[in-house]
Amino acid sequence: MVAGVGNPKKSNAPPSLTFIDTSSGNVIGKIELPGRTRWALKLLENYKGKMYTSTLTPVELALLSVRRKIPVEGMIASVLSIAEPKDAGKQNALAATHLIDYEETGALDSFHASLCGEEIISSDNIHEKLGVKRIGSNYLQNHFKKESE
Repeated sequence: MVAGVGNPKKSNAPPSLTFIDTSSGNVIGKIELPGRTRWALKLLENYKGKMYTSTLTPVELALLSVRRKIPVEGMIASVLSIAEPKDAGKQNALAATHLIDYEETGALDSFHASLCGEEIISSDNIHEKLGVKRIGSNYLQNHFKKESE
């Protein structure tokens, strides 16, 4: 999921949430929001200085950016401005391979789950199956419930 804060100077760039299938790079859904994504800003405020990202995140975003013809440098710089990369150790790599082989999760999801610790900011519910708490997921669930009613 990508939370777009929008550009008030452009009427065709409202705040939005874009959902991307990381295995194919295809956009699977987009929600335009009435205002900036307050829940994302609140998460940033609550976890400032305590947010880490997998070393795979920049790789995953670079691949996606190239596919979508989005400037890679700006994408990666944005992520690194809020989260410190966390390297994978042997234990993380072995845990990820176990998830791939025995839980049948994708390679990137498995490494993200093995590196994140106990919490992750993600729209992907596979992490809950693996016992990882998704931060911010209540907002997304409530939003989709309202749209489907």
